[in-house]
Amino acid sequence: MKRNSLLIPIAVALIAIAAIAIWFDTKNIVATVVTVGTAILGATAIWIQMAKNKEINTAGFILNLNEHFVATKSDSGLLEFFDKHFSEEDPPPIPEELKRGVKTYLRWIRDIVNLVNRKVVSLPAIDSPLGYKFFIIVNNPHVQEMEINKYSEYYYPFYECYKKWREYRIKNKEPIPNEKYELSKTDAYIAYFANK
Repeated sequence: MKRNSLLIPIAVALIAIAAIAIWFDTKNIVATVVTVGTAILGATAIWIQMAKNKEINTAGFILNLNEHFVATKSDSGLLEFFDKHFSEEDPPPIPEELKRGVKTYLRWIRDIVNLVNRKVVSLPAIDSPLGYKFFIIVNNPHVQEMEINKYSEYYYPFYECYKKWREYRIKNKEPIPNEKYELSKTDAYIAYFANK
C-alpha cells in the first residue's frame, strides 16, 4: 500500500519537471520529447492510481454494507430460513415473524440494486458477497407473491438488475439458486419487459 501511495507524488513531480524543462529549453527537440514523454508517464501513473483507489473503495463499500446488515441482525433468521428451504420442490410459506424481515431485506437490497442500475457498483463487485442471498430470496414464489410482484412498480429496478445479474451468472457459469421460481418467469416481470 505504501508503494501505491507514493505513485501520485512521484507522478506530480515528473510532470512538474517536464513543464519546467519545456519552459526553459524549447530549442532542444530531444529534451522536449523526453519531457513530454515524462509528463505523459506521470499523468498515466496518476490515472492508474485513481482507478485502483476506486476499485478498493467500491469493494470496501460493498463489504461494509454486507457486514452492517449482518451485524445489526436485520435478517432475524431470514437468510437461514431461505437457505434451508431454497432447494425444496415446494418451499413452505414464509412464517409471520419473518415477513417484516423480508420487506426490510428487500428495501435494503433495493438500494444496492439502484447502485448497480446507475453503474456506481458493478455486478462482479457484489456477486460474491450478495448474489446468493439475492437469488434465494428474489427467486422465492412467496416473496414474489407477497411483495415483489404485488408492488411491481416499486420493484421495477429489481427487474432491470435481475435481468443483468442473471445474464452475468449464466455467462460466468455461476448457479442461480431456486431456478424453478425465477423472477424472470413471473407475469409481472414478463409484462414489464414486454412494455419496454
